[in-house]
Amino acid sequence: MMKSKQRTSVGINGFGRFGMHLLRYWIQNYDEALFDVEYINDEMLTVKDIETVLRNDPYINLGDGTRIESDNLSIKLNNEIKSVHISHTPLREVSWIGQTELLLECSGKYTENGPWQNILVGRTKQIVISATSMGADGILVYGHNHKDYDPNTYEVISYGSCTVNAYIPLAKWVHENWGIIDSDVSVIHNIPVHRSGSFNTLEKRKCTLETVAPKLLDFTTPQNFDVNYTLVPYTGPSMIDFRFRLETSQTSVDEIRHKLTMGTTDGILKDLYTIIEHDTGPETHKFSTYSAILVADTIRLRGNNLYLNAYFDNENSVNRYFDLVNYMLSRNGSVK
Repeated sequence: MMKSKQRTSVGINGFGRFGMHLLRYWIQNYDEALFDVEYINDEMLTVKDIETVLRNDPYINLGDGTRIESDNLSIKLNNEIKSVHISHTPLREVSWIGQTELLLECSGKYTENGPWQNILVGRTKQIVISATSMGADGILVYGHNHKDYDPNTYEVISYGSCTVNAYIPLAKWVHENWGIIDSDVSVIHNIPVHRSGSFNTLEKRKCTLETVAPKLLDFTTPQNFDVNYTLVPYTGPSMIDFRFRLETSQTSVDEIRHKLTMGTTDGILKDLYTIIEHDTGPETHKFSTYSAILVADTIRLRGNNLYLNAYFDNENSVNRYFDLVNYMLSRNGSVK
């Protein structure tokens, strides 16, 4: 009989879109997971609210084996029933702090100056934030610098964000192939389902990618990089378009397409990005596990400016967060 995998105990704080998608992704990829979700807490949603969301969300389906009784979520995994305790309390008062080895901070509330001194107690040794946090010990982008992780020095870790994960590894790859003089990104970002009835306009927003890129890429500065970010009243996958001014004009669309295909098939972009031949619209990319889906027949060169159009399911960027947590635990065995 195969010995069951030893998994690290974790708790999720925050059960909005990210937390819900993370639970879904963990269930669907349970065989690969090095961690067990044993607790979920939300400061805003009651246990009844969470039950309603799980039953009625049009995109999330956790399966027939999933049910909530009292404050326990029962999930059927590999013919085994897993019990996840659900609570509705301020983070500082969560009863399981000190019992789980990791806190997966997914509320979006504690990106800076969180109550970490009250959290990093007992067995709880690390916090992984599902958003950009400039105050974290490190911003680790899977596929870019995640191997910099040191279990002895990193206590509070940020995974970046959906746009950070979509841009950073790709920009590094473009720079290594052709050099980048300057670049900018245009993001058409969706809204969560629960806002679809109340948000019916366009809204310009500041994007954390604009701050993070110069921190993580030595060829990027605040003077040569810009992000144009627009929130739109749409709940499907989002769009992200890239412009790179290359150091060389000695390339062609055919060469770029070929290298992108090779890079996403067998190179360092594999499993992070994919390239499709034609634009099939956003809805076909719901729940995509790629940080961005590039469209081959929209690749353009104007002088030495390279334009790449892509889609990304920002809500499902939990896959890179999952990858990062799994990598951390593979380095640790479990957090000591």
